[in-house]
Amino acid sequence: MKFRCSMFLVLLVVSIVSGCSSVQKIPERELPLFSSEDIDLVFFDSSVFDKQLSNYLDAGHKHVSVKLNGDAKLNSLPKRIDTWVSMVNENGGKVNIIKVDQQGLPTRGFIMDAVELVFRSVDSFLEMQLFKPTKFYDVTLYYQEGGDIREMLLTHK
Repeated sequence: MKFRCSMFLVLLVVSIVSGCSSVQKIPERELPLFSSEDIDLVFFDSSVFDKQLSNYLDAGHKHVSVKLNGDAKLNSLPKRIDTWVSMVNENGGKVNIIKVDQQGLPTRGFIMDAVELVFRSVDSFLEMQLFKPTKFYDVTLYYQEGGDIREMLLTHK
């Protein structure tokens, strides 16, 4: 009986140890799976917006278009938009700024207005997780005369 208990304990310990050693870390994917579906999202100043946008980017959509209302100005970006643009920049994405006419078409024949954007850094771990998908995207801000931003377009690299 004592021998059976000893054997049972040995087998139990061996199975636990071998089970732990076979656990493998799943490698982080290099690029998210690509989805050809384009997404249109309307900007609203809420953490719900951040979560929706993060989920769409994490799903690998080719284009995610964020429509902004007339309150968004190029030189005074809403904090949430500034953070998204900053994170694309910080993660090596391109930040493009394109002036458009009233119909939303890029203006031609003019030198693009000089625009200075100050990028903010993100410090907290939770924010880093939320903005993690930005490393796979470039961003383009479309603005009109007077600096009104009409759209933020995130494009899968």
